[in-house]
Amino acid sequence: MGVLFIAFAISMAVATFIENDFGSVIAMKWVYGTSWFELILLLLVVNLIGQIIIGKLYIKKKLTILLFHLSFILIIAGAGITRYFGFDGSIHIREGETQDICTSTEKYIHFSITDKTGKQFFSTEKKHVISPASMDRYSKDVVIENSRYSLNLVGYLANAIESVVDSPDGEPMLSLMQTSGMMGKQTFFLKEGDTKEVNGNIIGFVNNDSLTAKITFEKDSFYIQSHEKIQTMNMMDRKTSVHEKGEKFSLKPMVLYRINNSAFVVQKLSPKGIIRPISHSQEQMQMGQQAQSALEFELKSGEKTKDLYIWTNKDLNSSRATYNDGDNTIEVSYGPKEVVLPFGIRLNKFVLDRYPGSNS
Repeated sequence: MGVLFIAFAISMAVATFIENDFGSVIAMKWVYGTSWFELILLLLVVNLIGQIIIGKLYIKKKLTILLFHLSFILIIAGAGITRYFGFDGSIHIREGETQDICTSTEKYIHFSITDKTGKQFFSTEKKHVISPASMDRYSKDVVIENSRYSLNLVGYLANAIESVVDSPDGEPMLSLMQTSGMMGKQTFFLKEGDTKEVNGNIIGFVNNDSLTAKITFEKDSFYIQSHEKIQTMNMMDRKTSVHEKGEKFSLKPMVLYRINNSAFVVQKLSPKGIIRPISHSQEQMQMGQQAQSALEFELKSGEKTKDLYIWTNKDLNSSRATYNDGDNTIEVSYGPKEVVLPFGIRLNKFVLDRYPGSNS
């Protein structure tokens, strides 16, 4: 009995340090949710029941000791019921509304295949724990109408930001960093047909003379043209120049372009590029983007192979990737799942009491 209590105490202490360093998800995975920890609790219950029988704690004069032992048994039994039959989630309700959808705390990998008409051939979801300290394996194979699909989780990208990367399957696109205005540094991407407002000026990768500045792609080169004067400064040698209204000239990386009250720097020009997450160091992350974590999947569809990237700390609508192989549409997502409850909860009134002199 004493050995079990010591093992239990050590386990709890180790879990506390793990939770402090890596978070509650990893503590649950490495300690609280493991079979060996459950075995310790089960043996504690067996020993407590044995102590009750051997010590005859059910007699009247030992009633207080019996209650002490029963309390531990009930606590562990309650934890077991929660562990195996419970569901942990949250419900978002606005005042005056009724909600019957619960969003799970745990996150899942969802994999589905649909045809051109929207008919779903296959759908599966699996609870998955992912963090910088640990990542579960994931692999799923399925055959749909004699076509084999294989999805594998191949990587975890920590401190990742979106970047333009050259790819044979890509399209002309560029990465720009806004360097002025209330938003400070902000990175944005343009592919053919896209426009972006920068401090009231419209910049677009489209052949439209009504824009403040238009970017075009001709003969493997990028060009910019504006009905306003454009001032440029090379970030390497600090050399400046002025381009008159209507002048068309080549767009180059690491050059600062200033139009009216807008300024931006070209980070990347790619004749064939895609946008994908790239891991960066703390120094490289000072580029107008907030670092996040992303998952890298490898999807095999027949003889074709496609890399899919999914952000882990965005909402469910953003944390998804799709691919069309010509016949079917494959969708992969990562995030909490929504469970429809057999009842609804209505929030009649929301009252927030604050302590005097405090916003908490």
